[in-house]
Amino acid sequence: MLAHSHGMNLAMKENKDVAQAAYIDALTGLGNRHKFNKVINEMVKHEDKKFALCFLDLDDFKAVNDRYGHVLADRILVELGKHLNQLAVHYQWPIIYRVGGEEFVILFEQHTLAVACGIVDEIRQQVLALNSLFALPQGTISVSCGVAAVLHPFSVMQALTYADQAMYQAKVQGKNTLYYY
Repeated sequence: MLAHSHGMNLAMKENKDVAQAAYIDALTGLGNRHKFNKVINEMVKHEDKKFALCFLDLDDFKAVNDRYGHVLADRILVELGKHLNQLAVHYQWPIIYRVGGEEFVILFEQHTLAVACGIVDEIRQQVLALNSLFALPQGTISVSCGVAAVLHPFSVMQALTYADQAMYQAKVQGKNTLYYY
């Protein structure tokens, strides 16, 4: 009976590990798009909750990938994931997701729009430091960021749209910058 119980516990742990892996980006260790969508769907149910969010996109990353190769591009993403995780701990847990190849979303559940913008600007500056780490010309690695807050009367979905529009505005205005709505 004990051996059977042990086997069941092992199977349960493996199922939990597989389920957890479905929500983790294998390259960066951050939450992935599936996890982000799950969290957002929960937040939509609680529209009274206030928070800020940021869309962050590596600038011209396809060109970096084409010029320096996929191996270096992946190393850059891994290092960016480490930096983002460190900042999340430092700033009391903004939650960070990799939602696309070079696209990230940061949820600031305990921060105002102003504080979120300050943290995002620090992230933007730290991303520039990756150029030195990888011996690339300054500005090769940079990010454009868009930040918005979920405040009445904005819904979660409206805030997502506004943050996305702000990020694209940052790209249009010259990249390596932060816009907020």
